[in-house]
Amino acid sequence: MDIKTKVKVLLNQNLSAEELNQLKTIITRQEQVALTEAKTKDGKVLTYEGELAQGVAISLVTEAGSSPAPDGEYEMEDGTKVSVAAGVVSGIEKPEMQAPEAPMSPEMVQQMETKFSAQIKEVESAYEAKVTALNKTIAELTSDVKFTANLLQKLVETPIETIALSKQEQKKWEDMTPVERYNATHPLPDTK
Repeated sequence: MDIKTKVKVLLNQNLSAEELNQLKTIITRQEQVALTEAKTKDGKVLTYEGELAQGVAISLVTEAGSSPAPDGEYEMEDGTKVSVAAGVVSGIEKPEMQAPEAPMSPEMVQQMETKFSAQIKEVESAYEAKVTALNKTIAELTSDVKFTANLLQKLVETPIETIALSKQEQKKWEDMTPVERYNATHPLPDTK
């Protein structure tokens, strides 16, 4: 039975003013209590009031509701291990913090700088080689475009010679032989 149902049942009974005040205090305190929820590495949900510390009541939340956590050790998502006995935290073991790395010696710094400088030079050389290859390709393509443009200009400027055929010599395209078609489209230069 939830708290609201219990209050309704209690209110239907004749309570003294002092009992009503105590009931209000209990209800107010329960509304103010904020439960902290924490998950274990294996997916269980635990709740507790306030800070996680020894002596704090801890509950296991399931689909059926919340009940005191069974005795045992629970490993939280952050690596903290919580021991529970009789629904109360009996021990907390925080994960070990790793010590910060020792500062690097001047020799190690020098080795790192030398290695880093060599890597930079290698990248710069590769980049310069690619730029040189691209510039060569661009120059070749530019030359090809100029040649093609000059050739097209010459073709445009070349006059087209037409050969007038006498009416007797004129035939329809369909009536011409392949040799006649070739000769009609590729006239021989005038040798006169």
